[in-house]
Amino acid sequence: MRKNIVLVTFLPLLAAPAAASTSYFNGNVQFHDSNLHGSKSTSTVEVGHNFDSGTRVLMEIDSIPIGSVESSAPLPVVTLGLEQKLDISSNFWASVGYHNLVQAGETIQYRPLIKLGYNFDNGISLYHRTRAHIYADVDGQLQSADSDFRFDNAVSYKFTDADFLLSYKNIYVAKGSEDAFRNDKVNTMDHEVRVTWTRSGAQPFIEWRNQANGLENADGSSAVNNALVIGFGYVW
Repeated sequence: MRKNIVLVTFLPLLAAPAAASTSYFNGNVQFHDSNLHGSKSTSTVEVGHNFDSGTRVLMEIDSIPIGSVESSAPLPVVTLGLEQKLDISSNFWASVGYHNLVQAGETIQYRPLIKLGYNFDNGISLYHRTRAHIYADVDGQLQSADSDFRFDNAVSYKFTDADFLLSYKNIYVAKGSEDAFRNDKVNTMDHEVRVTWTRSGAQPFIEWRNQANGLENADGSSAVNNALVIGFGYVW
C-alpha cells in the first residue's frame, strides 16, 4: 500500500489512482531564473480525491505569485478535473478525463485528455498523457484560432533499498498554426527531474525544471526558464 500512496501523492501522472478511496494534497514553491511566469517565485497547490471506483476529482491552482510581480503578469489559473481510471491488466492502466481551465472566473480552455501507464515489477513506471487545449470565447472574443496539444512522457524508478523515488518527465506542447492576437506561436519542450523522499506521512520532494525550450523573447533571445521546485504531498 505504501508504494501506491507514494505514486498517487507525488506522481499522479505516472500511476493510476489507488484501489482504495483516498484524498491527497500537493503543494510547492518554485524559484525561477526568468520572468516567464510573471514572478521570480510562484506556487502551485492541488487537492483531489480518488474514489473506490477509480474516479478522480481534483482542483489545482497554478502560477500563484509570491513576492514582487510584473504589471503584465498573468493571473493564476485554476484547473477543475474529472478522470476515470481503467485497469487493463495488473500492470497496465489507462485513464480518460476532462480538465476545465479557469482564469479570473471565466473558462479559458477546454482540456479533454487520455493517460496510459505501465508499472513494472522492478520499480520502474512509464507514463504518457495527451491533452488537447481547446480555447474558449472570453467576453465574446476567441482567444486562439487553433487548438494546442500537450504530450507528457515520463519514467520513474522506486528504489528497493532506499526510501526515494526518482523521475524524469518531458512535456512537448504542439501549438496551433494561428493565434487570434499574434502570429508567433511556437512548439515548446520542458524537462523535469524530481527526487521524492518516500517516507511515511508528508513526503517532500525537490525538482529541477527546464521550461519553454524553443520560445523566444521579443528581442530574439531565448525565453528558456530554469526553476528549482520544493514541495510536499500528503495522502489520507
